[in-house]
Amino acid sequence: LASVISLEPQYRRSHLGLLCARSMIRVGTELKGMVVTGCIAPTNWPPSDTEIAGMAQEFSVNEAVIREDLEQVYYLDKVQQTKVLTFLPQIANIIAHIVDERKQLVGRLQAIAELTVL
Repeated sequence: LASVISLEPQYRRSHLGLLCARSMIRVGTELKGMVVTGCIAPTNWPPSDTEIAGMAQEFSVNEAVIREDLEQVYYLDKVQQTKVLTFLPQIANIIAHIVDERKQLVGRLQAIAELTVL
């Protein structure tokens, strides 16, 4: 997910077959982080026995461990999935504004501190 550079949020399948999406946090001209959502069940969830066996082998765990948590996912309909994609950039923008305001405040405080040094 982090290695794919796409500025528009979109769902991708994770290594476990679950849906996840992200939106980049931009501060100025730099990408500073991302807001991530995940554990969203695709329409063909839960995975087949063959897929579960493959996951267990890939992560070196017992199949029973995976089966115990198969329902620990979010089930969203298409409308809800679309809303999540709409909110991701908004949340990223809020975080970017908070970071930018903090940077400006730190700059002002440093300027004040420099003025007080005699």
